[in-house]
Amino acid sequence: DRQAEAARAEAEAAAAQGTDPRVTDSNIPEGSEAAAIPSELSIYFGYDEYEVEAKYNDLLSKHASYMMDNPEVSVRLEGNCDERGGREYNLALGSRRSESVKRALVGLGVNESRIESISFGKEKPIAFGNDEDSYKLNRRADFVYR
Repeated sequence: DRQAEAARAEAEAAAAQGTDPRVTDSNIPEGSEAAAIPSELSIYFGYDEYEVEAKYNDLLSKHASYMMDNPEVSVRLEGNCDERGGREYNLALGSRRSESVKRALVGLGVNESRIESISFGKEKPIAFGNDEDSYKLNRRADFVYR
């Protein structure tokens, strides 16, 4: 529960500051401006859901604009799930999540060849608690720019 609380506090602090602790020198493409990358690098999903909610339209537009303004940049969309469900099921669900975000970006004009979508299923949690708050943080698709 402490790890879940720490992860939640870090995510809330990042949102309040408009930054994301996962934006590091290692995932900012060379020659790109860190400030130009949208500060939110995750889209979250409900339990057993994979369609992107309308509340993320503005964030998706920011990512699409960033990619169109930086034609040398590509992105890997990493689908993730909470720990509930079997390995194969969560890999498939994570894939549907990353593909859903990919479709949204393509719909906003980003060339499909610049977007890779993969799934980690439940293998890359950012919160380790066994409660709904932790599960919510793990049901996501992450943007990793290259």
